[in-house]
Amino acid sequence: MIRDWLGLSTHDDRPDHRAVDVDLAIDDNVDSVLDTLSNPRRREVIHRVADLQASERGTQPTIDISDLAEYIASVEDGGEGIDDAGWNQRQRVYVSLYQTHLPKLAERDAITYDERAGVIGPSDDTAALSTLLSMVESACQDTGVDSQP
Repeated sequence: MIRDWLGLSTHDDRPDHRAVDVDLAIDDNVDSVLDTLSNPRRREVIHRVADLQASERGTQPTIDISDLAEYIASVEDGGEGIDDAGWNQRQRVYVSLYQTHLPKLAERDAITYDERAGVIGPSDDTAALSTLLSMVESACQDTGVDSQP
């Protein structure tokens, strides 16, 4: 049902429709899914973890919460590397990831999160969610709509 709602059929005869194989195992309602993906930091987590998964095929890649916080802080500051973000910004990102975003993403099975060890990894849906987010972000850019608040 959600695949039809999103228009993500792998067999579509419409000439203007891009066929995409996005296999999501979403057991939630649409509002819950959209709420989960509504925050830019959560979207960045999904993209980063999916990128790690793609670059380390054949393994179960993980990223430490500190490294993830540094990366996201740098992205938010518009930097190219993790050294571009200030300590205060990294700390704010770390706290919000730890207290809010990572537990929510893990609860929705968008990622795996071992809070005790402080590591994040991909779930079965991480790559598909990243693909879906990329499609939405691309569509927003194509129409001139900013995907970031």
